[in-house]
Amino acid sequence: MMSRRAASQSSGSPVMYTLRVGISFGFMPPTCSKLIFVSVSRSMRFRFSPRLPMMSPTLCPGTANSTVVLSERDEDLAGPVYDTITADEGPEPAILPLDLEAADPEAFGAAAEVVGENFGRLDGLVHCAAFAPFLSRIDDYDASEWERVLRINLTAPFLLTQACLPLLRASRDASVVFTSDRVGRAGKAYWGAFAAAKFGIEGLMQVLAEETLGSSPIRVNSIDPGIVRTGLRARLYPGENPSSLPGPETVVDEYLRLLGPDARGVSGQGLVAPHQSGKAER
Repeated sequence: MMSRRAASQSSGSPVMYTLRVGISFGFMPPTCSKLIFVSVSRSMRFRFSPRLPMMSPTLCPGTANSTVVLSERDEDLAGPVYDTITADEGPEPAILPLDLEAADPEAFGAAAEVVGENFGRLDGLVHCAAFAPFLSRIDDYDASEWERVLRINLTAPFLLTQACLPLLRASRDASVVFTSDRVGRAGKAYWGAFAAAKFGIEGLMQVLAEETLGSSPIRVNSIDPGIVRTGLRARLYPGENPSSLPGPETVVDEYLRLLGPDARGVSGQGLVAPHQSGKAER
């Protein structure tokens, strides 16, 4: 079935794409300065993705007027971002439903193929999705949940990045941004599979940065956004007052900087959102 958002476009006829793996979406030909693929999480979608098309040319010239491909498990979960962008007259975004837990390599490859067929290149790939079911000591960690956490937080970003590498190489200035975490840079008790996955993300980022250095226009970095007010944080710390934490929108500028021209030449870096004070403990 065609996306209701694609079907509601005001001018021209939307194009319908149905992948053999069952993913479908529609969008109009882009009129963008950049094409950014965002693997969205529930906690970041309302703060990060809508700002890409609307950034002022002065603040972030490389991301102004960008077309965003929103990737979520369920199309309806990405709907509010789509509606925000279109309401603010930003470039028409695309919605690409993709279940990071269930998708196999063929699904990621098919998704990248459709993006390539219609845009020809990819200027940015941002991994925001994250999942952790609980905090637990290693003694008690459920093996099936361990596999699930590694799949969503490490294997899926690898598969999506691998599938998108030809599109990134087709850009004159491409940026891959992984979302890291402090527990993936210095181990903390009870973070189990999530910490292990984030250590893996740091390694993946460094390896890919080395492999692309000097041989392609791709730069690869990671950001630790610090402790922010997200659904993941609330689930793991139910007794914490969410209003005491900064919102996800406070870390967006560092992502945008890495996507824009100010970060040209920056690759292989594990960065921290500059404003984070680290006052909250975990």
